[in-house]
Amino acid sequence: MKIYRHGIDISRFLSLIMRITFFLFFLGVLQSYAASTYAQTTQLTIHEDNIELGELLNKIEKQTEFYFFYNNDKIDKRMKVNAHAEGKTITEVLDVVLNNTGVTYQVNNKAIILNLAANPVSLQARKNITGVIVDEHGEPVIGANVLEKGTTNGSITNIDGQFSLSVSENAVLQISYIGYISQDVTVGNRTHIPITLKEDFETLEEVVVVGYGTQRKATLTGSITTVKGEDMIKTPTTNASHMLAGRMAGVTTVQSSGEPGADDATIRIRGVNTIGNSDPLVVVDGVPGRSLSRIDPASIETITVLKDASAAIYGSQAANGVILITTKRGSTGKPNITLNFNQGFSQPTRIPDMTDGSEYATLINELDMYEGRTPRYSQQDIANFTSGSDPWKYPNTDWFDAVLKPWSAQNNLNAQMTGGKDEVTYFISAGSKYQDAFYRNSVSDYKQLDFRSNLDVKISIGLYGRMENTTAPAIGRLTNMTDASSGYETIFRTATLASPNVHAVWPDGSPGPDILEGNNPVTIATNASGSDKNKK
Repeated sequence: MKIYRHGIDISRFLSLIMRITFFLFFLGVLQSYAASTYAQTTQLTIHEDNIELGELLNKIEKQTEFYFFYNNDKIDKRMKVNAHAEGKTITEVLDVVLNNTGVTYQVNNKAIILNLAANPVSLQARKNITGVIVDEHGEPVIGANVLEKGTTNGSITNIDGQFSLSVSENAVLQISYIGYISQDVTVGNRTHIPITLKEDFETLEEVVVVGYGTQRKATLTGSITTVKGEDMIKTPTTNASHMLAGRMAGVTTVQSSGEPGADDATIRIRGVNTIGNSDPLVVVDGVPGRSLSRIDPASIETITVLKDASAAIYGSQAANGVILITTKRGSTGKPNITLNFNQGFSQPTRIPDMTDGSEYATLINELDMYEGRTPRYSQQDIANFTSGSDPWKYPNTDWFDAVLKPWSAQNNLNAQMTGGKDEVTYFISAGSKYQDAFYRNSVSDYKQLDFRSNLDVKISIGLYGRMENTTAPAIGRLTNMTDASSGYETIFRTATLASPNVHAVWPDGSPGPDILEGNNPVTIATNASGSDKNKK
């Protein structure tokens, strides 16, 4: 019996559906078999000594159709490994490369997933220990930190000062608590460890600068955090606003630009408390409304952050907190001269891995076929882009390599002289800073000269001066030093969108062709397109 609905033969229709379903199922089985067979039959030849794991994985991906997945926060791509394989399968190669690294792998078709071993420390002998932490009067210390040195394995003491922890053999415990001297305790063969903490009287007697004078830490009740200048200068940077990162509870800093001279960090104290401008008030030697970014770190004595009612003396200006900076003063005695020089180098943390000329030409051909056009590149053309046989007819430009150099220099130089007698003391500081940009043949850099003089003659006299000199690309350059320049955005945007099959420069070395909206990233990073200079 046949049933017709609107002219459709239902039985024939169902039969067609079953045939299509069987065909798709059969095709899926063939694809799965082909993928699994690929992992078993593909042979690799690699000979590398002391190569970074990430670089080795990239070479395997380029040599085969495998692709790797892993978490950058868990897998150390920079660990050094050795790889020697001659006609080996992927599993045989990975078994040798990842041996004793704590990294495991799972092959799923052509995808390879890397992960850490479920419990890498389980191979070590572990034992459970207990302990109690008390002060010099025998009272339990509540909330003391107990950390196995060199690991993130730790615990805190309970209301009775007791703790328990599973540690490795020959572990060393780091014991710390605010107001007490930190200790390192070797576990050894003990399973129960009593610990007595001593008060840090030197810290409690320290004088803290507050909005209305100074106060001893021992009698301090407000929420105030202080960092010494000698600790700040351990961070090699030309911008003092970067030095607060990770040093003070409740203080967050975000650096959204790396442009020399315009890399100020956004500082927030306990979040955002007002609409509009949410920056904290900066007070330098009692003068409010100053800038933290370009003060010479070598001349800073202390930095104090006022977070709550301690900042009320400054009124509504202190709605987002206060950063108090005191500079160094002179001391009695013979003249003392100090010279400090710091040379540093910086480099981009991550650079995108873009397609090369052959890959790009292949993708263009695929787009042509989808649109019904004749592919514009032959197989020989595609091979020529990366063979290097005719680089001017078949260019293969790595734009990020053409624009960015491997490292950029920065340096800080500071000279100080201090001395005086009982009634007259002086402090004189002079310094210079230089910071280069990441671009090859870069026109961008930042230079700063500092001078500060603090003279105390019963009535204190302070002199301060600074000169900045910034050179930057002309594309959309803003003269406001606190704003990011759109010229730098244009450079990176153009380098990202540029085709690898276009020259960066012409054969005679003159500026290369227009890439995007009249811009060439290699050209606009140099002084070939002009530059803006901003002095203040």
